[in-house]
Amino acid sequence: MYKRQIWAALRARLGDEEVRRLQKGNMAQCHAVLARLVGNADKLGLLESSETKARFPHSILQAYFGFRLLSHVEEADVGELIAQALQSPGPGRELLVAVVFLSRGRVGRRPPRGDGVGAGFQEGRVELSRRAPVRGRALSERLCEAAQHRPDDPKTLDLYAAALEVESVEADPGRLGDIVERVAADWSGIQGDQRTLEDAKLRLLKQLGAASRVASKKIDTTAMYEKIFELGIAEPSYSIRLAVAQEFGSGGNEAFAVIRERVGLNSDPIGEYNEKILDMKAETTREFEAWTSRMGQARSARASSPAASFEAIDRLQREREELNQRYENQRVELLREFVMRAWMLPMLLGSVDDSHRGEARERLTKWLLHLDPAHTDGAPDMPLALEAALAQGFKYAANRRQRHPNTDPGRRVDLIRQAETVLQQTRCWYSQLSLLQALCLWKLPDRLGHHDRDGDTTAGPSDDHHASREPLLTIGGSTAVQTVRRWLAMAGTVNAPPGPPGANGDSPRRLLHPFVAEAGDLVALALETGQPERFLWIDEKGVADNIGSRADHSGAYRKHNLWIPPSVGWSTLDGRAQRLVADVLVMLNLIDRDGNPDEVEERMARAEQSGMPLPPCLCTNREPLQPGARVGTATPPAPGTACLPDCKFQLCPYPPHGCVPRGEIREPFCRQQQGLLPGRLRRWFPRLLRRKTPPWVSMRVRELDRFWHAMAARTRD
Repeated sequence: MYKRQIWAALRARLGDEEVRRLQKGNMAQCHAVLARLVGNADKLGLLESSETKARFPHSILQAYFGFRLLSHVEEADVGELIAQALQSPGPGRELLVAVVFLSRGRVGRRPPRGDGVGAGFQEGRVELSRRAPVRGRALSERLCEAAQHRPDDPKTLDLYAAALEVESVEADPGRLGDIVERVAADWSGIQGDQRTLEDAKLRLLKQLGAASRVASKKIDTTAMYEKIFELGIAEPSYSIRLAVAQEFGSGGNEAFAVIRERVGLNSDPIGEYNEKILDMKAETTREFEAWTSRMGQARSARASSPAASFEAIDRLQREREELNQRYENQRVELLREFVMRAWMLPMLLGSVDDSHRGEARERLTKWLLHLDPAHTDGAPDMPLALEAALAQGFKYAANRRQRHPNTDPGRRVDLIRQAETVLQQTRCWYSQLSLLQALCLWKLPDRLGHHDRDGDTTAGPSDDHHASREPLLTIGGSTAVQTVRRWLAMAGTVNAPPGPPGANGDSPRRLLHPFVAEAGDLVALALETGQPERFLWIDEKGVADNIGSRADHSGAYRKHNLWIPPSVGWSTLDGRAQRLVADVLVMLNLIDRDGNPDEVEERMARAEQSGMPLPPCLCTNREPLQPGARVGTATPPAPGTACLPDCKFQLCPYPPHGCVPRGEIREPFCRQQQGLLPGRLRRWFPRLLRRKTPPWVSMRVRELDRFWHAMAARTRD
């Protein structure tokens, strides 16, 4: 039946002669008609044809034509037709996009709002019929039903994403809360290839954030943001937690309400963090005391009942392992929660309205006080992991251009002032690098467009409404260099680094970290050229995972609400920036390892060595990193077991494949690091104007090439 309806819809678009040939002609006549139609589509750029087949040049065209076809099917049959197409092994992403288009088209056909009781009744009847075309089941409900029939498939997340997008534009998006509840229930149980699963989760989170922002004008979405926050805390993937934080940070008052409910206004964040750790330790101590008592009873019963005693002892040993694992998981989740809050707060300061601006600023100030030696009796007490997360939060907020809906001049000035203060108080090289990039993004000259709260940007009086480009605005070379010098001069000048004391017992002298120095050069280039996407990045893991599109350096800048949009990948970056991203990622993975909070904090402190800013495994000899190691049945090697004799950092070897919290560095980016090195012939010539290796590396090119070759091979099965 549905095939006949589809065929009827297609015939309505054809001429009488073409319909006659297709219905009554022979096979050659049918092929001739189809060939002519394909040829016309090819001339229009709608298809790419060859002798035996044709394909769409982009999936969005396929989705659009699918929507046009569905829109000509009878309203009462669309739901059942889509329900059949949603069954396994489908649907394709093009069908889901077509369903979203269909929902938008039906919303656009809503009758204009009239006056009076009769008009209101008629409008309600039409809306009810439109939302429930068949047997009381709307499109979003059908998508959710299809998702629940395949709980172990990553495509479930695409179905939920489409359901969110469909439901968010309804006049009363009441089903959104139920969809989010279903997503939260299925989130941890969905299995699949790690990369496919992570990409599907990132797409779903993007739609979840967009749907929540759109629906916030119609319903209270606070409960939805609470679920988003809980998903982030429980999620082991760094990239997905970051995506959760960025969507949450753009949630405005509704997202901020979640923070207000979870954390009192008078609560001190670092005090709360330390108090929760103490509570966890006390609870674990009580559980271990009870376990010790039970173990003593089991051992004392060994003489009377040996078999039962041995069985009880084995059970208690497993119980002890579970207690240890539960405590470690609680510590990791606690750190994730506070890291996410540190990421979110600078962004929330921009997204809340004026009624909450003062409270958001006060909450951020409570964090910053723990870096102020005047407040902490001389030594800052903020953990280094939270300091680094806070610096990242400033960079995420700085990435919003002046035309972004969550940017306000007054709050922008507040954030710049606070970021400069934090830069002076930082103790960690990674915090300084992130803050340098944040200050650069805020310093870039920008033409202000007009925007609404949905993020739609319209041109200013002098803008070309149809142009996709705008002239670059840059800062003069000398001014850019002087600005960067000022920032570098203030970096880490207030607090002593957390590394061990010097030979005479004094605090170690602060040296400019090689990564920070290189980032300073790149920041100056970004200011001079007005192209931050070539020299800066928002997240190391995100830019290394995404190849992206090559930048057009023709003297124009693409209009976008963000300085560096998510579509930018490593291919856009300058070669110097690519090298810096690569070694920063290696260093971060050496520090993070298994993610144990206490051990991460200890390694971050060891990374700040007096007179030796980088470990020798990054500078002179990368063999101790042993990048070819993989996870086996034995316990992964402890950090420091493969270090060189004179190494004070104790970070080697590199975590085995499968034990990297931020995720593996993907093969294309590793191959690009090999491609940045000189070829075999050029390696034998003396260096003239350009270094063959990064400035912080003093090893042979072939040794560095061998390291990145081994790193590229890690991600292969």
